[in-house]
Amino acid sequence: MRRWASVSKFKPSSVKQCANEAKTAAKARMTANRRALSGKRREQRELVNEDRNSAIDAYFRTELKILCSEFRIDPGFEFENSSPMDYKRLAALCGGADSSRLQLAYQLTMHRLIPQ
Repeated sequence: MRRWASVSKFKPSSVKQCANEAKTAAKARMTANRRALSGKRREQRELVNEDRNSAIDAYFRTELKILCSEFRIDPGFEFENSSPMDYKRLAALCGGADSSRLQLAYQLTMHRLIPQ
């Protein structure tokens, strides 16, 4: 009974107040984080050079085609229709070991593409 005596010292309003303060602080952190993320996304959009998209896509297609021939993959798609954003579609086109090798080829192509 002595253990429980210390619990009765707390007023219900103080627990509720602590919970509300924690909730308010968490909301403030989330709002600040959203604003910071929004600012970073805005900065990234400004850095994107739309003129380079066609060059990036062409380089991606060339690298992917070279790696597919090196890994002896027979992809079920045309290289002219592929882009760096087609990861899920490309991964679903092949089956078994070809799928794993195609995913590796995609990752290596992206790795070579990023420094460009």
